[in-house]
Amino acid sequence: MIRRNKIIASVAVSVMTGVLVAGNLVPLQGYYAFAQETGVTAMRYSAVKDINKTLEGYTPIDSSDPVEFGGTYIKYQGETIQLSETAIYLDGSLSDELAAQYPYVYNDITKALSADALKNGTADNPMTVYVAPYVYWIDDPAATDTVQKTEGYSVPYGMVVNSDYLTIKGLTGNPDNVVLAGNRGQSHASNGNYTMFRFNCSGALTVKNITIGNYCSVDLDYPLMSELNQAKRTDTITQAQLADMSGDKMFADNCNFISRLNLVPISGALRNLYNNCHFESTDDALNGNAVYVGCDFDFYGNRPLYSSYNTGSTFLGCTFNCKILNVEAEPTQFFTKEGGTITAVDCVYNSNLSVPITMGWTKFPSDSLKCYQSNIIHNGKNITIGGEGAKETVDMTGKSVLNAYKVVSGGKTYYNTYNLLKGSDDWDPLGVKDVIAAAGQEAIATQLTIKSDVSEIESGKETASVGGTVNYFYGTNDTTQKITYSVSDEDKAYVKLTDNGDGTCKVEGTNNDDAAKKVIINASTESGLEAAVGITVKPSKLDAPEYIKTPVITNDGQGSLKVDYSLDLGSREDMSAISWYRCTDAEGSNKVLVAVTRNDSPEYTYKLTAGDVGYYIMAKVESKNIRSDYGTPVNTVYDKAIGVKDVRSKNLSTDFSNFPNIKQSEIKAGFWTVDYNRPADTESFGKWQGADTEEPWVYGVTGNGCVGAGLYQGTQGSRLMYTPVEGTYGDMSLKLVVDPAKTAGQGFGSAGQYMDVLLKFDTSTLTGYGLRIIRTKASSNAVTFVLVKYDNGAVTEISDEVIASCYVTGCTISLKTEGNKLTAHVETPTEQLADQAAKGYPHVVDLTADIAANSFGGVAIQHTGTTGTGGWQNTTMLHNLDITWEGENNQNPEYVEENPSDNENPAETPDDSTGTSTGADTTVNTGDMSHAGMYAALTTASLCALLGMAAVYMRRRKDI
Repeated sequence: MIRRNKIIASVAVSVMTGVLVAGNLVPLQGYYAFAQETGVTAMRYSAVKDINKTLEGYTPIDSSDPVEFGGTYIKYQGETIQLSETAIYLDGSLSDELAAQYPYVYNDITKALSADALKNGTADNPMTVYVAPYVYWIDDPAATDTVQKTEGYSVPYGMVVNSDYLTIKGLTGNPDNVVLAGNRGQSHASNGNYTMFRFNCSGALTVKNITIGNYCSVDLDYPLMSELNQAKRTDTITQAQLADMSGDKMFADNCNFISRLNLVPISGALRNLYNNCHFESTDDALNGNAVYVGCDFDFYGNRPLYSSYNTGSTFLGCTFNCKILNVEAEPTQFFTKEGGTITAVDCVYNSNLSVPITMGWTKFPSDSLKCYQSNIIHNGKNITIGGEGAKETVDMTGKSVLNAYKVVSGGKTYYNTYNLLKGSDDWDPLGVKDVIAAAGQEAIATQLTIKSDVSEIESGKETASVGGTVNYFYGTNDTTQKITYSVSDEDKAYVKLTDNGDGTCKVEGTNNDDAAKKVIINASTESGLEAAVGITVKPSKLDAPEYIKTPVITNDGQGSLKVDYSLDLGSREDMSAISWYRCTDAEGSNKVLVAVTRNDSPEYTYKLTAGDVGYYIMAKVESKNIRSDYGTPVNTVYDKAIGVKDVRSKNLSTDFSNFPNIKQSEIKAGFWTVDYNRPADTESFGKWQGADTEEPWVYGVTGNGCVGAGLYQGTQGSRLMYTPVEGTYGDMSLKLVVDPAKTAGQGFGSAGQYMDVLLKFDTSTLTGYGLRIIRTKASSNAVTFVLVKYDNGAVTEISDEVIASCYVTGCTISLKTEGNKLTAHVETPTEQLADQAAKGYPHVVDLTADIAANSFGGVAIQHTGTTGTGGWQNTTMLHNLDITWEGENNQNPEYVEENPSDNENPAETPDDSTGTSTGADTTVNTGDMSHAGMYAALTTASLCALLGMAAVYMRRRKDI
């Protein structure tokens, strides 16, 4: 088997500086303009021209494996090929004059694959492009323009190729010698995920003995002629894709597919086969519904497939060379990011990294995931992918289903590509049909899937119906196999299964515990196929607990309110939902949600801030225990408007655990604005996925670099702003602790996406200062930090930029203004990765800028990145935010202990507290913050509320 010459990571490139045109040496950069002016054909972007002036003097580039060019025919390895409408010849070494003499001869790939050159072939007579050794650029590798999305498609394409039944065949035994090349990527001469080719081939596309390479992030080292070498456009690993297609079949034989991020090696056909091919990629790269036979892969990322789909991807006799960049951040080689069926047979992993690594299918396997393996080796040792006992792994060794993938006949192993890909037209590109048919293994299903009609049931009341299908790899169903359903011995106490005799089963809940139980329903066939689905089985529900003592709010005299009530819970815990609101009067009018309950842990206490002054505080309680639904809401309002003396917190701090995350788009003193916003400077982003949703932010647990629970972006463009109560503000500071989900330090999904952290900020005019954190096109494992000035929404940089590696788990962002100085300090407890250190990136950031002092005291966080896979894998989780306004001139005047008789709201105890319960109120919805006319009503609040606010302003005026 011929193996490939590897791309050299760092090569000294020697490129000719000009080309001969009409006897004159023209610099390469000016050649294309010259050609356009003079009419000279100049579409072959190469430093070598006019090698073959005459047919008689034709000299093949590869003398060891020569092609003979006869003008109307070519000869290669003893075969004479007559050129015609459906058999054309591409040779980049030919002069323009020589190529122009013959009707089916080209020296320019853009012409050879154009609509003028290509016809529609047939299954028996495909349109064939024979390609001689050379480097064929689909456009200028030195171009500095920026390509945009191709009309009618979602990405920028280098070429759109239309031909049914198309074959592109390199005239070489070594695919390194025939290179179809591109040199653009996302944010590097492309606005979007640049893709070299789009093939529209409704019948079949075949590629043989060629390299398709996007050399945006990889050096091209051409073995036959060093003058054709090309240095990569950037050191940054960016989205630089190869090809996708529409059509029924794609067959790649003895080919190289070279890029890094988002490789895309001709993906998209209904049936895909790669035989004896070489791949180089990082993440989100491979075809998710394909068969790979005898291929080798250089994996520079942890997740070479975004996901698999339909019946998945199958690897037979393949070699995986694990070369994971930043491996210390995640020492595991997965197949997929999102999951899906993967099958691996007779495959070998090789790794020699700075840390030992493990192998897995996907980082977060679902209950239903099943992947298949047999005979897997890592560094000479047999392994189970996913680890011993992995529920998602099915070992096919010794099971009849293994015959779907390989057959041993006459002491020789044949991979059963006929069974996998034959479809309805007997497609057999590797010619194994006769052997497979003789062994009787040409019709074996490869996938079992099951589904439940519901995801949860209540014991004694509800049932679930589970049914499945058995699928051949190419997509049709096998109705002959019986599906058997079962649960583990542990789960038998919680469900009863009844086989309906028609391939389905009924699931009844028998859970007598207090807690719900996740039960896995397993399915299998005699051949060895397996499937699973999870169902939550609840015990029978009880009524919501009754009140022994109805809710009432008390003031602890230390800056907090507490709702006090008693429920008839028996031995069960209280899981009631308590929501806190600001209201304009003691009747609970014009309520605005300010704190919520999460994770069945009641929010009994509400800490008062300056924003509460002048408002009445209401608590809504919905009683619940572990066995019940929520009861009828009961509201209670603290019977006094909050006064200045009730507030003991000088500044503002939150861990977001009780933060209302639903949309609140109004800007109002003392309130948070929670919304979606697309800043004007993101108009250059080629793809914007944001939406004005009801939950622009999400609170919860995610994964990767995010530890524990926190608040993260629910849409691209998520924004938080805090508007302090009215006043004049001086120096201030903030500290924000975040966890980016990305673990390699790049922070965001694509270059140009950023997060701004702002202070001394006027939320109405979008004016103030802050720190911008940007995914830079200059690095794939670090971000750029720069101080910025906002002026009515227009942003300018006011400090030097620093590319640093500290935007990872535990990143602490500290901003401070003192007079006319703005400073930023960013650090993280996460250790710097070896690749980051090798590039000399700082792991701590300190920035300073001169500013013009202002009187604003607002804070904002604006995130413009996409949310990523699963809605979170590109996000940044917010954990803690502390805001400090310095000095007496502060939105929260310091509490000074005075005689209780002078206190507007003296400290109270539960015994003498006053609070009024308004009784049941079924019209209040938890998390409801959007009420028409709400803020108009707030301006006409009760006299008591106005007097309370006046006290704040009187104090400020006196202190100025």
